[in-house]
Amino acid sequence: MTSSEYFRSHKEFEFQGGLYVQRDLPPSGFADQYLLLREQEGRLLPDALVSNLPSIPGDHPLYREWSVRKRSAERLVRYLKKKDVHAIMEIGCGNGWLTNYLCHALHADCCGIDITKNELEQAVRLFSRNGNPSFVRGDILSPAFDDCKADVMVLASVIQYFPDPPALLSKLIGRLNPGGEIHIMDSPVYREQEAASAKERSRKYFEHTGHTGMREHYHHHTWQSFQGHAYEIIHDPSSVAGWAKRLLVNASPFPWIRLGEGKDRAETKRNS
Repeated sequence: MTSSEYFRSHKEFEFQGGLYVQRDLPPSGFADQYLLLREQEGRLLPDALVSNLPSIPGDHPLYREWSVRKRSAERLVRYLKKKDVHAIMEIGCGNGWLTNYLCHALHADCCGIDITKNELEQAVRLFSRNGNPSFVRGDILSPAFDDCKADVMVLASVIQYFPDPPALLSKLIGRLNPGGEIHIMDSPVYREQEAASAKERSRKYFEHTGHTGMREHYHHHTWQSFQGHAYEIIHDPSSVAGWAKRLLVNASPFPWIRLGEGKDRAETKRNS
């Protein structure tokens, strides 16, 4: 069953203008505040730019940021091409560019899930053709998603918006197909001694921008969050090799973490 078939047949979802919407979804204070901040930061991009992401004009203010994300996406595709991947789910897909990128590069059944209506409507408008990729507005922690299985789940620049990574990861691992993987990318993960200062920097930033409400929605996770789950660090920006890649090829300043299904002990492997 494809993701489109799953959501079209599930009683808790309805199809609205190309978007699958979870019924009785409660209002999200986070979504409204998040979109207002992104607009202020210049990150709500027009269709003409989003349709070409991750490529963006060299004179754009966010060019350097997008060049990093482009490299991360390219590395992810190279990695996944070595795997037997048929179904991909992106959690926190935003405007859908990465879901679309993976869909075309890997010719897989791809589904993007988010809570923000405006960006999802843009994703449908630009990328959803013949049902693949498909886009869903819903709460990924809801039981309504329990039977929607995937070979790969991607969380790109999003885990900082989830308050409880261990609970999230436990739920997602249970939704993987045998041999499936979760990939966490382009999000900060702190050492214990770094978290307090990072939280203070964020507090000052949200106060400066006038979005103090975002403080309760933006979380500063440490490596302790992954204890109890087997994981591999594919890209470690703090290692010597990671620093070299950041300098030479504009690699991400954030780690790339892979978690697998069916492992019963935590282990860490650094592989930059």
